[in-house]
Amino acid sequence: MILLTYKAGWGRNRRIEIKDGRVEVNRNGMAPETTLSIKDGLIAEVRTVEYSSGNSSTRTVTANTWNKSERIKAGTVRSVKRYGSFSSLPSEGSFYEVTGLRIGKRKGTLRQISRRARFVREEFVYDNGREAYVWTPYRKTFQVYRPNGKLWMEVTAKARRPYKRTEDFMRKVQAALNDIAGSGERWSSEPDYEIRLYNRYGKEHGYGKVENNQRVGVWRHGETNHYFMMGVSVSKELYYAGPDELDPRVALKTENAQLRAALMKKIGPERLLKKLPFVC
Repeated sequence: MILLTYKAGWGRNRRIEIKDGRVEVNRNGMAPETTLSIKDGLIAEVRTVEYSSGNSSTRTVTANTWNKSERIKAGTVRSVKRYGSFSSLPSEGSFYEVTGLRIGKRKGTLRQISRRARFVREEFVYDNGREAYVWTPYRKTFQVYRPNGKLWMEVTAKARRPYKRTEDFMRKVQAALNDIAGSGERWSSEPDYEIRLYNRYGKEHGYGKVENNQRVGVWRHGETNHYFMMGVSVSKELYYAGPDELDPRVALKTENAQLRAALMKKIGPERLLKKLPFVC
């Protein structure tokens, strides 16, 4: 099941995916409260109850996960609060807040903060009080820290105009921490950037580079290496093959246009003319 907000305030509408759990929808005034039970991404039960009137502009979404015995676990997993007015941001303070999100195994709270009615930063704070990250507009380097304060991930890209970060960005963080080489996630719309991962001892154990919107070189995650030529994943043997080891005929018959261009560039025009039987 995917929840889609039709009024997302500053930025854009948001999608929240729930696979298993319960969703409570609270409305202003005398409107009823609806409870949906979600199982395997589908609505299994709908229950509507009356509740006392109120004048709160806060919308709350609460999801409780199921365990293996299909009994709902106690306690709130996620709670979302948004600023009441969708026409402008508050002059100071948090206008969007999500509790119950995770980076790794540690829960925390994501907040988006405004100052003078403008978005100034997004932050994620672990439930132990330490900051996982702080992102501000035009910042060139983005860093994620572990719950113990050690650097965990670093992404370097050109500074860009500010835009809204949401839970979708958190999924990118999680995907990169799990496997930067195999996730296929693009971190930035900028054509060039680098991403590095660090282990709990502060030693680099993951690296990747993007040039001209394409993955290039060796992408490393722990003991696993992936090899890219102009954004195309290739074998280790092909990546390290010298110009004289490549067959121009095979290169020209390669179906993938990007890989074909990369191979021909690696062979070089002079070798290409020497090895192929061109006839004038």
